[in-house]
Amino acid sequence: MGLFRVFLGVESFAQAGLDTLGRGVDREVNHTALAMLDDLGIHTCYNLLVFDPETRLDDLRENIAFIRRWPTVPVNFGRVEVYSGTPLESSLRAQGRLLGDIFGYHYEIRDPAARAAFAMYRRVFLPRNFDHDGLASASMKLDYLRHLLSHFHPRLADPALARRASALVATLNGSQADLLERICDFLDTDPLPDDGEIGRQSRMLARERERFDERLAPRLEALVGEIEDRAAGRPVFHAGLVARAASAAAVAVVVGAAGCKQPAEDRDTTVTPSPVVEEEVPDVVEAEPEPEPPPAEPPPPETEQDASTDPTTGEAVEPPGAPVGKTPKKPRKPKKPKHPSKGLPPDYNEMLMYPMGLDDD
Repeated sequence: MGLFRVFLGVESFAQAGLDTLGRGVDREVNHTALAMLDDLGIHTCYNLLVFDPETRLDDLRENIAFIRRWPTVPVNFGRVEVYSGTPLESSLRAQGRLLGDIFGYHYEIRDPAARAAFAMYRRVFLPRNFDHDGLASASMKLDYLRHLLSHFHPRLADPALARRASALVATLNGSQADLLERICDFLDTDPLPDDGEIGRQSRMLARERERFDERLAPRLEALVGEIEDRAAGRPVFHAGLVARAASAAAVAVVVGAAGCKQPAEDRDTTVTPSPVVEEEVPDVVEAEPEPEPPPAEPPPPETEQDASTDPTTGEAVEPPGAPVGKTPKKPRKPKKPKHPSKGLPPDYNEMLMYPMGLDDD
């Protein structure tokens, strides 16, 4: 299959950081390595250990400049951790600065400003850089899938897709550098801000970072989904194409409707709003009360008679209202309504009596 992925151990672009880690290399080789991998079209991401026991604000600024130098390469950054048996463990133990135990060592950064910067970094960056669904990992996934598509399906990975993916990675990297630089600027004062000011600034930057991530995350996810759809052979629609298609369809409808009648230049296209018609409300005039009618005389009392015999002739007659020559039918008894539970489950009545979610009391 060939090589298509490299996780580069840059660690630090600050020379002091490389010396603390005992890397024994010149920092310029990091530029050389990234340029070579970029020329080969190989997916590359890297990690920066921007905090170590001897970090100063100037070292942070050098690493910020490195992130800006390679805006389209996914990156994550954090603190140097102490592992048993390493030269760093021995050095900190000898200085009496090693904290913790075998289950987890740590230390305090010597420089007060850099120590405060690390406290702010934890508050601002941890969700983005270390959550399982954080944007730092999401940008690496996006760039990896884009290169993977180019490697195995070069016809499906057009240059426009590569530009869109790189633009999103660069947007995130720019935010990473900006926030870290604002922390440095805030703390680069004499005297240092007090704990209350540091806490307020940390909360403000954390809210800004959260709002930024909420806007960028759907765009990253959408492009990842589009790449997966391309690889699976599914139709691909992204927001730009849909918006342009909708605009074109709207223009076509307008032009088509105009072409069915007189030419546009001969027709007044001004739309006049419909006037609001107000009904005239007549004045209310009080009418004189009409005199009450005299009480009606009561009807004469009905006398009982045989409905089936003429009182004068004694002949049988049909009762009034009955059809001529037909015997009146007996009135039908009203049908009983069907039981509401007919054709329903046997426990339907119980469901009616005891609805779900309601108690007897």
